[in-house]
Amino acid sequence: MTTDEQRLAAIASLTAELRELTRAPYGRRGAPARKRRNLTDDDYARREEAATRRTALLATPPDGYALPTEAGALAEHARAHGWAVVIRWAYGTGDPVRVDVELRHEIPWRIGRSYLSALPGGRQLHHRAWVFRLAWTARGMGPGRMRQDGRGTAEFPDRLTSPHHPAPHLSGIWGVIAAHPRTADDESSGS
Repeated sequence: MTTDEQRLAAIASLTAELRELTRAPYGRRGAPARKRRNLTDDDYARREEAATRRTALLATPPDGYALPTEAGALAEHARAHGWAVVIRWAYGTGDPVRVDVELRHEIPWRIGRSYLSALPGGRQLHHRAWVFRLAWTARGMGPGRMRQDGRGTAEFPDRLTSPHHPAPHLSGIWGVIAAHPRTADDESSGS
């Protein structure tokens, strides 16, 4: 069994464990929600541990692959400005390798009110975060090579958009991240 196969088996096992802990029914299958068993503190701890291990496994690239240069540089730029970065690798038997990168910066409600008053033209605050979801794929590429898969999606605090709004180009994302770093006010308000 290769390391990729071992990693996939571990991810499947942790996914099944998380599913079991999330949907712990009481009694017969399909019982109403009011009859479901409450999760204990031990269940919550097991679920948190399994989620942490699964996230770590998904952040590990498959053999022969590395995070694309543009994705790595963008992730480091976002981390340097205090943004949350989530990297998930997706691969399996016969599927092309894919890496999803999510960059997120939440706006606390307290900061959101002052941010709202600073918006030009009386625009409203529709979302509480800037979120960019980007993907790179190995489909149609040689071994170990990847290319960006489409433009990705974006959410902006001052735009009434669906989560499927096209993301700006990478240079535009760099500019948004640089213009909106995480500040001490953001951290003190618990977001």
